[in-house]
Amino acid sequence: MSQSIRRIITCQGSIQLVSALASVQAQEKMHPAGTEFENVLLVYDLFASGQDRMFAGALERMALELVSLEKSIYLENRFIEKIKKKVLLSSLDEIRNEVYQTLGFSEADEIYLSKDWQLSNLIMMSSFKDAKKICYGDGFGIHVDSNNPLFTPRVTLFNSSPKTFLLENLKKVYHKILKFKLSNPSFDCGYYALPKAFGDQPDFPFNVLENKSYLNHFEKIGSKFGQLSFLSDSKSKIAFLLTSNFSESGRLGLEEEVKAYVEWMKDMLISNSIDILVIKPHPRDSEEKLQVLLESFEGVVNEVHVISGNDSSFMPFEIFYYPVYLNSAKEERPPIFTVSSSCLSLKQLFGVKPIVGFGEQISKKVFFEQFVDGRIEHEELLNIALKNIGD
Repeated sequence: MSQSIRRIITCQGSIQLVSALASVQAQEKMHPAGTEFENVLLVYDLFASGQDRMFAGALERMALELVSLEKSIYLENRFIEKIKKKVLLSSLDEIRNEVYQTLGFSEADEIYLSKDWQLSNLIMMSSFKDAKKICYGDGFGIHVDSNNPLFTPRVTLFNSSPKTFLLENLKKVYHKILKFKLSNPSFDCGYYALPKAFGDQPDFPFNVLENKSYLNHFEKIGSKFGQLSFLSDSKSKIAFLLTSNFSESGRLGLEEEVKAYVEWMKDMLISNSIDILVIKPHPRDSEEKLQVLLESFEGVVNEVHVISGNDSSFMPFEIFYYPVYLNSAKEERPPIFTVSSSCLSLKQLFGVKPIVGFGEQISKKVFFEQFVDGRIEHEELLNIALKNIGD
């Protein structure tokens, strides 16, 4: 009689989904031949500027190109927030029972997650305490600890008000209390593309996946979602911009974010005679920001295109870049401007080195004071990681 394994695949974004399914595929080889799998896609923490359900639907459609699903569940932010508030005052059994009731089951053999310090993930790890807990890393299979400046603002008494300083430190204490209450769960093992990208590495057993584990998935998804008709004109000089959700996450104002992109890129676009700028939005970008951004680059280049419509804006950039990479010589490949760890997958998979922004001068002008030091530090870490990849 064949063994049956229920796998919960948690997901908070599109590139994370590719990493999760690459890990699922690798872990599958640890089971005997003939093992049957029941896959549950569990989506939460999307925060997609009012487009959460559309985003969740796109993630389900992506997943179905790569794996069969017994069940696909989207947990709205209000449910996650309700559970978070209950953690301190309710018993663990009460919390777990509410999770079980919402999901429709109470047992799993494996659960795949990106990080073990994010409260929503800790709730799931604690709820399925007997399941094997498998990490697939943040974004493109990257190990990121809780002190990374991307997630933790560098709040001091010198760059913030006493009230902000106190609140940030109270949050840290509160999070430690909640983690203890949830029995301090941890990962059993992990699968990564870049386990040492930022210097440290996981403190549990892990394997490093080959590039093809990710490229195969990008190729399959791209064949369904990755066609861009406006890239067919091979005579035009193209550049790509990969945005991030800085203003949506409260790190700076919308107008300041748009001004930062234009100030950072304008001279480089003009000096390189770029005809077409293709903007790949972060899935959490607001429509308002994208419209202002599009208008702000008019006159700098001949054409500006935003990858949007249907599921496109929620897809990982790699599915759009892969055919460009395959169909152009190295010296003809378009420049890519990035402001996040998205630069790392492009160097690892394709050997291209994106231009990382915004730089210290612009960051000091536009980011709110408590986020400036963390932003500058994060850019430095990204550039160091880029140098180390492939060396």
